[in-house]
Amino acid sequence: MNLLRVFVYLPLAFLASQAATPEEIANAWRKQIAPFETVCACESGSSVENIQSTWASFTYPTNPCFKCYFPCLYRKLGLVLPDGSINRDVMIKTVLGVTGTIYDTCMAPVVKCLDPCYKIWAFDYCVSYVMNYTAVKPAITACT
Repeated sequence: MNLLRVFVYLPLAFLASQAATPEEIANAWRKQIAPFETVCACESGSSVENIQSTWASFTYPTNPCFKCYFPCLYRKLGLVLPDGSINRDVMIKTVLGVTGTIYDTCMAPVVKCLDPCYKIWAFDYCVSYVMNYTAVKPAITACT
């Protein structure tokens, strides 16, 4: 019986030790998006300062140009499908810390949104909230 416990708990302990810390996840995200910061700022009309402030503190301004930064960023990262939806599998594989549960939780209120700027901004804001990067719960309006 003790040998069985070793085979059950040892892999779990290993997996727990391999979990990325919040700081590692945030740093990985910042590194992943860095090549696209300027081009997406220009495309969306948002300021680079506004964007850098967001990723430093995970605060999400609500102005329209800032919201339109997110579709550009997600497209550049290969996270958007041709129909404008966010690719669940690619998101989970390429964005450290995102799980199927996090994706599903944050996609549910915005899945029917037609405005890509709002949809992806709200999704990203929700992911940051669920992953505990922002303490401010997003006031996301579900699209019908």
